[in-house]
Amino acid sequence: MSRTRGISKRVAFGLQLGLSLALGAAFAWALAPHLQAVPTDLSVPAWVLPTFLATLVPYQAFRGLRWFAIVGVLGPVGLGEALAIAWAGSMWIALLPFRLGEFARPVFLAQRTSIPIERALGAVALERVIDGCTLCVVFFVSIGIRPLPAAHPIVWATLGLMGIMSTALLALAVMARWPTATGRIAAVFIRPLSHRMAAFVDKTVTSVAQGFAALPSRRALAACMVTTLGYWMSCALGIWVLARGCGLPLQFVDAVTVLAVMNIALMIPGGPAQFGTFQTGVLWGISLFASAEVVRNQGSVFAFYLYVGHLGIAVVLGLISQWSIGVSFRTRPTPP
Repeated sequence: MSRTRGISKRVAFGLQLGLSLALGAAFAWALAPHLQAVPTDLSVPAWVLPTFLATLVPYQAFRGLRWFAIVGVLGPVGLGEALAIAWAGSMWIALLPFRLGEFARPVFLAQRTSIPIERALGAVALERVIDGCTLCVVFFVSIGIRPLPAAHPIVWATLGLMGIMSTALLALAVMARWPTATGRIAAVFIRPLSHRMAAFVDKTVTSVAQGFAALPSRRALAACMVTTLGYWMSCALGIWVLARGCGLPLQFVDAVTVLAVMNIALMIPGGPAQFGTFQTGVLWGISLFASAEVVRNQGSVFAFYLYVGHLGIAVVLGLISQWSIGVSFRTRPTPP
């Protein structure tokens, strides 16, 4: 039985890997006429890359602090440990296809603390919804300062996303307020099929709902919003610095719009290392402010360094963090 299960897991992994690689190849093919994945001329002024990389320091710091603000409500966890788990998990979010890396932080947190995986998954869901709402607000504020045509497809797509995320945030608030009732209601629909499954659903949904505990906590929610704004504005600063250095004529408010469009695209599950979805988001963003020729030339250099910089810092910081706290996907959660 265990051998059959192991073979099934390998087959499933092979299928996922094959599908993700095919998806990445499809994105690369579609992007080729508009954006060079690796430009032939990567030369930029000497100040550009060090300055851009410096902006990634507060970006990663705010990212880790936001995770600490959310999970600190769920149970005892030290700042250093929370930061290490956040950075190790961010590496896997960046590397694994179809956003499977989102499971890394809950698994690592359960190994190092008494916070169960299900509750930490609730924290991850809360984070994603807050990000979605924030990006939509940031997008509409930025285009309010520098308007786009009202009928632009990105405007309508963002309006739709904002409606979805606002509804999700309201649902999370209800679940956070009444987690036990949420679990019982979910179990009602399963009980006619299986009492054992209904009990499992009740327990799991209740635990996940308890992961939204930061919502009713004003202090935690305030800390979460401050760090979220710091996180995204640091990212926007990096985009603006790099764009100017690569010859893209973007104002800071344009960089904020590019940030929002790029990260809205990244919400679409993509292939390994977010290749393709990342570049697509960059292409959509900078195409709002630059001609096709500028995008093809200066935009390709910008997209290359932006991608390599973010992926590189995530991997380096993630490897160091994961090694420092000794967590692994293969290790069973054994809370201290």
